[in-house]
Amino acid sequence: MKTIMGTGSRSMLTEPNVREIYENLKAHILHLKELEPDHHILLISGMAEGWDEAIAKVGMREGIEYHVYLPTRDYGNYYWGQHSLLGINRMEMFNTLVDGAARVTYLEDIYGEPRFMRKGEIDKHTIAGPNYFINGIWLHANMARNQVMVDNSRGGRALVYGKESSGTRDAVSRLRQAKLDYEVYPFKTRLF
Repeated sequence: MKTIMGTGSRSMLTEPNVREIYENLKAHILHLKELEPDHHILLISGMAEGWDEAIAKVGMREGIEYHVYLPTRDYGNYYWGQHSLLGINRMEMFNTLVDGAARVTYLEDIYGEPRFMRKGEIDKHTIAGPNYFINGIWLHANMARNQVMVDNSRGGRALVYGKESSGTRDAVSRLRQAKLDYEVYPFKTRLF
C-alpha cells in the first residue's frame, strides 16, 4: 500500500478557483490509486484548513483510507473554530473529517503535553505557541506534526500545494531530508 501525504497552505481555501483545485487533486489521487497493483493507497493529512482538508475530504468522499495527525488536542478548536480563514466556526467539518479517519494521532500521545512559549523565548528560532522537546530541541507542534507525517510516509510520496507558508516550507524541507518524492500543484498532468 502506497502512502500519499498532503501538505499545503491554508490559503487554498480562499482561492477563487478552490473547487477546480479540489477536483484536480481528487482526479490526481484517483489516478495514483489506479497505478497501484492492488489499487490501495493510504492518504495522510495534517488537518489544516485548505489543502490538508481537501486530502481528507477526498479520502472520506471516495472511500479511500486516510489517517490524520493533529499537533495538539486543541488544534481544531484554535484553527478551525476560533481562527478559520473563512471567519466562521468550522468545527462541524473538522469533527466530521476526524471522525471519518481510519486513524487519528495526537502528538500529545507521542511527546506528552506541549509547553506554550512566546516567540524567541528559548532562542531566536522559537515559534510562539505549543512546542515539544524532541531530540534536544524545542519544536513547534505544527512542525513536529510535519515530521511525524513524513516519518509515516516512508516509501510513499507527497502532494504539495504552495510553498509560501512557513508550515509548508518546513514540511517540504523535511520531505527533502527524508528523500521522499513529492509533487507541487498544479501537477504536470492535468487530469480534470
